[in-house]
Amino acid sequence: MPGPLDRITVQTRSPDGNIRVTMHGRGSIEMWFAPGAYERYGERALAHQLGVLATSTWVEHRRRYFAALSEEVGDTVRSDDRSDSPKVAGYRRALAELRLSGGSSAGWVQATSISLVRWEFRVREGACRQLGEAEFVGEVHSAIRAVLADYDRQVREVQARLTAAAASPSVGWR
Repeated sequence: MPGPLDRITVQTRSPDGNIRVTMHGRGSIEMWFAPGAYERYGERALAHQLGVLATSTWVEHRRRYFAALSEEVGDTVRSDDRSDSPKVAGYRRALAELRLSGGSSAGWVQATSISLVRWEFRVREGACRQLGEAEFVGEVHSAIRAVLADYDRQVREVQARLTAAAASPSVGWR
């Protein structure tokens, strides 16, 4: 039976209201344009709208994630909970500093993110003229998946470094 984290649904719109995103559960994402909107965009304007939209979607998802997690564990859980543990603080700091990137399968869309919190997109010149709306949405999804894969890889690297550091004898230990 799905838990509260699986039932999260986030719906957001781009600043200009012409692009909508629905994010379900733990990461299923749907994106669509208002009728006729895709054809009116230039690459730079579209990239800007996507960056703000991805950032606001992630912020709302995190807010709902912590609300659902709080419901699941029966106590308030917040992303800003402090820890007295230097290891936990170091881990959180390392995650907050991750610089992520990924490109779409055909190279039309590049996405970058700082720890999945702040997103930016670059759309290759000519994309809006050469790609249909469905193809472009596929390119955006592909770039986002690449960023998420980069995040997973870098998180594993951070965990491995911290695990290796914890296993190493500290200076001064005998």
